[in-house]
Order: sequence, then C-alpha cells, then structure tokens
Amino acid sequence: MTPFVTAPELVLPYINGVGHESSSSRTFDALNPATGELLARVVESDQGDVDAAVAAAVRAQAEWMAWDAGRRVNVLLRWADLVAENAA
Repeated sequence: MTPFVTAPELVLPYINGVGHESSSSRTFDALNPATGELLARVVESDQGDVDAAVAAAVRAQAEWMAWDAGRRVNVLLRWADLVAENAA
C-alpha cells in the first residue's frame, strides 16, 4: 500500500483509499493563496489514473448499494460527526 503523501511536499493521486503511483511524471505546485507559500507538489494525474479512479468508484458504488439503508445512514452520520469534530 502506498501512502497518500510520500514526502512532505509530494502528494499522489488518491484512489481507492490509498496513494496511487502514477505513470505521470508531471507535477504542479499547490500554493497558499494568502501567502504564496508552497504547501505541496501534487502529481498531475494521467488517463491511467482517471481510469483507475473510475473503476474503483464503480466497485465502491456497487458495494454501497448492496448495504441496507440503515447501514448507509450510520456511515453518513459518522462522517458528519467527523466533519464537525475536525472543523476549523
């Protein structure tokens, strides 16, 4: 499993819950708009990354739809709790 961030400044495409090694060697800088500070270098996804992300989303959606409504509600409520707990 590849970590989402392999170095403090390099961010990989995040696909199916993990950082995804891309065949793309291109990156772009993510800057703080208020200060211009470099926050990270982000790997620019290529068509293979997009295809992998779409395939992962299709698989995840099929699994999600197989769950009953109560289980899906519990997941969404937990997600909402996490968002509230981590709000700035």
